[in-house]
Amino acid sequence: MTVKLYPGGDLLGYCERPLRHHMELRGLGIVNVHDLFGLASVRDRKPIDLVVELEKWDEARAYDRLGLDESVYSILETPCPYIKMPVALGRNLSILVEIAARNHLLKMQGHHSAREFARRLEEQLEEERSS
Repeated sequence: MTVKLYPGGDLLGYCERPLRHHMELRGLGIVNVHDLFGLASVRDRKPIDLVVELEKWDEARAYDRLGLDESVYSILETPCPYIKMPVALGRNLSILVEIAARNHLLKMQGHHSAREFARRLEEQLEEERSS
């Protein structure tokens, strides 16, 4: 994959031929995503709005449970929102990454569910303290 930084600050990712539209699935081999799922499942180039790093789940480690902490990852000296997601055997990675992407889209539209949850929780605690 190649990443380019455009004058407006946008990061665009794309893949040159012969790799375009192909993906390696360990144990299965190289598959053509376009052929398997159709034109709507692929893009020739796509803006990079989020970086998701998958790491092996470590039971001894404490992980962020609310989602209030926000990190960035630098690509071509351009900050990009970053999530380090712990995963364990048996978890559906495609669903987890899709949820992360959809949640990020909501954040970009001004709907930060973790902040809204924390605010509502704080309001409820304040009401209980007052009574």
